[in-house]
Amino acid sequence: GNVHRSRKQEGDLCSCIWSFLSNVCCLTCCQCWCQCCGMCAVGQEAREVDAIVSEEDKFIDYITFQPYVEYWPGLERLRLSGENSMKSHFAALSEFSSGIVRYSLFAVACTVPFAFVNFTSFSITNVGILLATLAQSFFILYLVHWRWNRFDVSLDAVIKCFASGFVLSTSSALIVEVLISAVMYICFALLVVVGFILAFFLRIDFDALAENDFAALNPEMVSLSVLKMFLEGFVVAALTEELCKYFGYWMVDHPDFLDDDRQDRLRESLSGRETAALEGVRVGDADQTLPSRGGGITVAMVSAAVGFSCCENLEYIFASDRANVQILTLLLRSAFPVHAIAAAIQSLGVCQRNLEGDASTRLGRIILPALLLHGAFDFFLMVGPVLVQARHLGDDDDGAVQAQSDSLYNTYLGTCRDYVDVNIWAEKIISMENQDLIITGVCMGLSVLSLVVGCIYYSVNSRRQKERLEILQSFGSSEASEPRATLA
Repeated sequence: GNVHRSRKQEGDLCSCIWSFLSNVCCLTCCQCWCQCCGMCAVGQEAREVDAIVSEEDKFIDYITFQPYVEYWPGLERLRLSGENSMKSHFAALSEFSSGIVRYSLFAVACTVPFAFVNFTSFSITNVGILLATLAQSFFILYLVHWRWNRFDVSLDAVIKCFASGFVLSTSSALIVEVLISAVMYICFALLVVVGFILAFFLRIDFDALAENDFAALNPEMVSLSVLKMFLEGFVVAALTEELCKYFGYWMVDHPDFLDDDRQDRLRESLSGRETAALEGVRVGDADQTLPSRGGGITVAMVSAAVGFSCCENLEYIFASDRANVQILTLLLRSAFPVHAIAAAIQSLGVCQRNLEGDASTRLGRIILPALLLHGAFDFFLMVGPVLVQARHLGDDDDGAVQAQSDSLYNTYLGTCRDYVDVNIWAEKIISMENQDLIITGVCMGLSVLSLVVGCIYYSVNSRRQKERLEILQSFGSSEASEPRATLA
C-alpha cells in the first residue's frame, strides 16, 4: 500500500510534465488559469452563471469585474450636465478603459527604442507612419463621437468598442477568412481536376492549368477567375468582416447599452448607496431620447469598425518594408473608410430592431446592405487585374514576356532592397497600354462609386429613421425598445 501511494504521488512522465506546467501557469503565474480549447467549458460556465446569478449582480465589466455602480454615475453626470471638458470624460473612465489607454500608450512608446536598434528594420520613419495610422483612426472617432455625438454615448463605451474591434473582431475575421479561403481553394482545385478529366476525355487543350494561375488561363477559364474574385470579395472578405464587426459591437456589455428596464433597475440599485460618486444622480432622471440612443448605437458600431480597420491598416501598411509604399497605402486606405461607412449602415438595422421594435429585422437584413457595399468595393478592386491579364491571353510576343520578367524582377528586388546597391539594381518601369489603363480606371471608378452610393444610402435612410424615432419619442413609445442582446 505504501509503495502504491508513493508511485501515485510521483506519477508518470506525463503527470510530471502536466504538474510542472500547471504550477507555472495555473493560478501561480499572474494569478491566471491557462485554458486550451476550453470554449465548451466556458460556454457551460456562462449558462450556469445565468442560471444562478441575478441580473443586477451581472452588471460588471469583463476582466476587471468592476461593478457598473462604481463608474456609471460619473458617466451619467457628464451626460446630464453637458460637460465639454475632455479631461473630465477621461477622468470618469472605468478601470478597464483606463487600462486600455495606459497599456496602449505604453505599447506605442515601446516601439521608439526599436527604431534606434541596428538589427531591426523598424526605423524612426516607421514610428511616424505608425503614429499617423493611429491618428487617422482617432480622427474619425473624434468627428463621429466627440464632435457630433458627444452625449449620445460615453467615451468609456467608445474606447471599449474600439478595443473590441481591434482585438476580437480582427482575430475572429483572420481565422474565419483562412478557413473559408481553404475551402474555396479546395473547391477550385476540384474544378481543375474536372478540367483535366475533360481534357483527357474530350481532347480539350487545358495546358495552362498546369501553371496554377487562374488569371492566365485560356479564355474559357476567365469566367472562373472572375467568379473566384467575386467569392473573394463578397464571401471571404465582406461577409466575414461585416459579421465579425457586428459581433465586435455586440460583445461589448456597457451600461450605456442597457435597455430601459435594466437601466431602471440599475438606477434603483444606485438610490440606496450613500457614496460621493452617486451625488447628483437621482432615480427618475429623464431617460435618454430615442434619437440620442440611435446616435449612440451608430457611434458604438462605427467605433468597433474603426478599431477593426485600424488593425487591418497596420497589417497592410507594414506588409511592405518601403516607407513610400507604406505612406501611399495609408493615404489610399484613409481616403476610402469603407469599414466605418458599412458599420454606420449596419446601425440602421440595429436601431430599427432595437428602438423601433421591428422584430422582422434580423441579422441577415442588418448586414445585407453593408455586405453589398463592402463586397462591391472589394470585388471591383480585385477583378481589374484579372481583366487586364485576360486581355493579353493571346499575346506571345516578346513584349509580354519582357513585362512579366520585369514584374518578377521588381518583386525580387523589393525583397532584398536592403542588401543591394540601389544605384546598380534599379527598379524597372513597367508601362501599361491605354486599354489596360482604361480597364483599371473603370474598375477603380466603380469601386469608388459603390462607396458613394453607400454614403447616399446611409444619409437618406438615417434621416428618415431619425424622423421616425422623433415621432415615437413624441408619443412616448419607449416601449418599442427591445433588449440589445438579441442576436438575430
